Amino acid sequence: IAFDGSGNLWVSACEDEVHRIAADDLTTSGDKTSDVLLTEVVNNSGIAFDAAGNLWVAGGPTLARFDAARLETSDTDPPDLALTINAAEPTTLVLPADELAFDKAGNLWGISGGMVFELAAADLEGTGEQTVTAAHSFAMDVLGLPATPAFDEGNALWVGLANGNFGKFSPAQLVVTKGTGDPVTPAVLITSESITTGLPLAFATGAVSVVFAV
Repeated sequence: IAFDGSGNLWVSACEDEVHRIAADDLTTSGDKTSDVLLTEVVNNSGIAFDAAGNLWVAGGPTLARFDAARLETSDTDPPDLALTINAAEPTTLVLPADELAFDKAGNLWGISGGMVFELAAADLEGTGEQTVTAAHSFAMDVLGLPATPAFDEGNALWVGLANGNFGKFSPAQLVVTKGTGDPVTPAVLITSESITTGLPLAFATGAVSVVFAV
């Protein structure tokens, strides 16, 4: 799930669909019907909004961008930008993004299995089908597939991990590029006996509290 700048809730759903639930419908309980439906996605997973209000959808063979100007109505047109991503090392490795997060500078970070990669903000422009190389990419030295990433106010990247663990990659760790044979261990790795499964993460606005989706 992700919220846009107007407080509407977007849901990456099964059967290659992304739905919008209007902000007004989020104040009451009950069955809701989406007012915007996007269908030109494949195996969609994580979603995120950039500072301009564009919607990014991960999960398929390409990373898709749907521009803010088209998000008020349902349509069946292809995404405005579809990116095929090569890892920073080796450059021949194609990375299908699963989960997404933006840092303070507008760079887009993705998780592809056990890999973390960064796409520079300048590579997120343009339209059509493009191939880009990640600015940085590295494998994680942890067990279990990571869940939704989130940045804290210090621009450190947190990821949910298997068995209730979650870890933090410091800003210094995020500017390295390493291959799969040289994985990176999170600067902070936290476990909890109260949490036994991997969970997505989010940070409360203006705070350092971490929020778990259960």
